[in-house]
Order: sequence, then structure tokens, then C-alpha cells
Amino acid sequence: MTSMMLRVFSLAEVGLMTSIVVCGCKVNMSTAKFRSANLTAAEKEFLVELVLKYQAVIENKKGDAVTAKDKEAAWKAVAQKFSASGTTLSGRHTFSQLKQVSLNASNKRQIMSRLEILKQDSVLLDSG
Repeated sequence: MTSMMLRVFSLAEVGLMTSIVVCGCKVNMSTAKFRSANLTAAEKEFLVELVLKYQAVIENKKGDAVTAKDKEAAWKAVAQKFSASGTTLSGRHTFSQLKQVSLNASNKRQIMSRLEILKQDSVLLDSG
């Protein structure tokens, strides 16, 4: 039986590393993605308020380069205001992370809305 040696690194040591070996695979630290903490309910509410301020730009259906640049600028402004608010407990988030949180919430609302419509239709079919 082979024994494995486990070493615990301090945050300072990890910050100085360019790559590490995990389970026999070399991981490049400069391209590795680190997961942020989940948003609290209050943070999600605050994010919704910020997104509503930029809703016209963010939900624009055009797909041209100018619109894409405007959308990215709007999301960056949302991320900057979100991080600068001082109300965030879960740490700093990038604009792409906040965009994904908003998209996930939107998808959940759409699914719940569709389920509600299906429930109403089934009630109507059962009673009719």
C-alpha cells in the first residue's frame, strides 16, 4: 500500500504559486477558476434593483457589436455598484458572475410562471 503525503499551504504560499498538482494533474493557477460565495437573499434583492436601473440596455434584443459593448458596460457598472455598496457579505463578484446569477433567477421565474400556467390549465381541464 502506498502512502500519500498531504501538505496544507497557507494563503500566502498559494498566492505565490503558478501551478500545483492535484490528484496527479497539473493545474495552472493563473487560469484556475475560484468559486465565490453564494449571494444572500438581501444581496440578490439589491442585484435586482441594480439590474432594473439598467434594464433597457441589458434586455435589448439587438445583437450587434455596439449593443453588446453597451450591455457589457452596463453589467460592469452593475458589478462596480454592487461591490462598492458595502452591503455585500459574500465578497467581490465579477460582472459575468452577477450576470449569470441574474440569468439563473430569470430562468427560474420563467419556469415557475410556466408551471403555474400548466397547473391552471389542468384545473380547467379537470373541472370542464
